Amino acid sequence: MDEPKLDSDELKVDAKPEGGPECPTCGDRFPSRESLQAHIADEHQRT
Repeated sequence: MDEPKLDSDELKVDAKPEGGPECPTCGDRFPSRESLQAHIADEHQRT
């Protein structure tokens, strides 16, 4: 039963976690500080 998993993953993307850390650059919310830092490193840092 792979299809319900795909649906729930899509819902997770649309419904941002409440109360989690928010990216100051784009405003996306993340379930943990680690995932926020990984997002910033991947998406917003130019090195």
